[in-house]
Amino acid sequence: MMFAIVQLGKLWPEPKWDALTQPSSQVLWEAMEQYIKFERVVGIRKDMMMTAFRVIIAVYDHDPAYRHRLRWLIKFLTRATATARWNIDEEAIPTPHLWDGPDKN
Repeated sequence: MMFAIVQLGKLWPEPKWDALTQPSSQVLWEAMEQYIKFERVVGIRKDMMMTAFRVIIAVYDHDPAYRHRLRWLIKFLTRATATARWNIDEEAIPTPHLWDGPDKN
């Protein structure tokens, strides 16, 4: 299943900073670049995350309807984190040998 999703995701172009039209798309692109620096996983799992970034950035940048929905989702998750309904620090402890970024064990 992951392989099929990755193959479909490759139909979207790889996002390029200078081609993005929305300032928030550039923030998503920066998040992708940070992710690339920290991630040590190789293979299909990394491909899956890169596919997710590729699709989300492209859709956010070019489709106002989905841009609105993604903004809503980001606001919802931000509020859930701010009110401690979603405790991301307890739920997302990275595996040290697979992650070289912040929140490392």
